[in-house]
Amino acid sequence: MDDFYHRLLHHEATKDVDIEMSDGTLRAHSCLLCVASEAIQGMLSHGAAATCKKLSWREHPIAVGRLLLGLLYTGGVAAEDWSQDGGSLDGSWDCTNSEGRWKAQVTITGTRVKYDNSLMAEIVATGLNTFSYVEKGATLTCTLDANKQKLAWSDGDIWTRLESEVPLHLLLGCLSLSKMYQISQVLHSTIEALKTRLNDDTFDDICRAAIKDDVTALRFDCLQYVQAPGARAIAPGLCVETLEPTEYQGRVVQAGSLANVIRVGGKLWISYVVGQHIFVQVGTHEDNLKVVSKVKAMFLRQGLSPEVMFELVMVWGPPSSAPKRRKIA
Repeated sequence: MDDFYHRLLHHEATKDVDIEMSDGTLRAHSCLLCVASEAIQGMLSHGAAATCKKLSWREHPIAVGRLLLGLLYTGGVAAEDWSQDGGSLDGSWDCTNSEGRWKAQVTITGTRVKYDNSLMAEIVATGLNTFSYVEKGATLTCTLDANKQKLAWSDGDIWTRLESEVPLHLLLGCLSLSKMYQISQVLHSTIEALKTRLNDDTFDDICRAAIKDDVTALRFDCLQYVQAPGARAIAPGLCVETLEPTEYQGRVVQAGSLANVIRVGGKLWISYVVGQHIFVQVGTHEDNLKVVSKVKAMFLRQGLSPEVMFELVMVWGPPSSAPKRRKIA
């Protein structure tokens, strides 16, 4: 049956509904859409859509529509659903040199390239399926193959696309459409996928979408995520909160002040900004520090989306406001 629905998904001749997306048009079978969604059944049975068999999903790109229809028809996803997305390079790639020896793994997000050794670079499109970026002062160029699985670079390196996750922005678009039209089969799959993708880096995007689309199950999971115990040892890259007011280098650091943990000269230091940068070695003050999650640090610095900030006030209370200005007399 899986093969039957896969062939049905690609059987263009029998499709009778046009779905207008922001960057193109998709076609689908009205019988399948109507069985999956009573809302779509009502739209295709009355008004203008009943005569011209047309739906408008113009707030989303065609890749979102392909993903949703793939889930609706087959219950699964295929990389072709999003790898056709204008030659998008998003995802993880294995990098080998001209001799075929493995060098590194890189992750591409938009125009940002991140190596597994944390080296960062920017990649830009220079033409149809051609790209370039600067490494150590030299400009390298590459070509994406017809299957969109390999990048051949001018220095002989070959990057091979790894089996990739569905890009987050496409999952969020699928969530919005499946909730709007109450396509329960797709909505459930999308919610479960987003739950597995929830981490400190994706929290703001996922929680904002859950609030916007009023997906209660996902909102609840986001609140559970930020309340989960997260005690961790102090390590580089983490954020810490000061528990008691303390004086460092002649400056008072108030309770609740946030600082970043960095490694310099083989030792861990806390980097505060109190009028100016203050660097304090971790070892002598560790009892006065508590590791906080990246999400809470962004909340305390009011760096999350407004709707997410409002949601998290229920968990952590209002973030502290700026200190009051003193009177001059």
